[in-house]
Amino acid sequence: MSRRLQNVLPLQAFIRRGQVLGLYRKMLRATRSDQNATVEHDNMSDIRSHIRERFRTYKDVSDPKLVSTLLIDGQRGLEQLRSIANTASAA
Repeated sequence: MSRRLQNVLPLQAFIRRGQVLGLYRKMLRATRSDQNATVEHDNMSDIRSHIRERFRTYKDVSDPKLVSTLLIDGQRGLEQLRSIANTASAA
């Protein structure tokens, strides 16, 4: 097998990687200060730092079941972020 093919991700891992990166981007976008003008800037900065830290903590996870569980937890967290932003903007 050529050296180039040894570093290729299996299809499912490739798809999962895209899902994880997409979730990461959505979470960071949900904390943008222009969308959450009524929420204190320091709070959003802390939340962004926490998001980055959590993703770094689990960056080397390769077990598909654990990755799926983490994605589900991340989706729940994203929903919470969005509800916080909606509540803050409605106030």
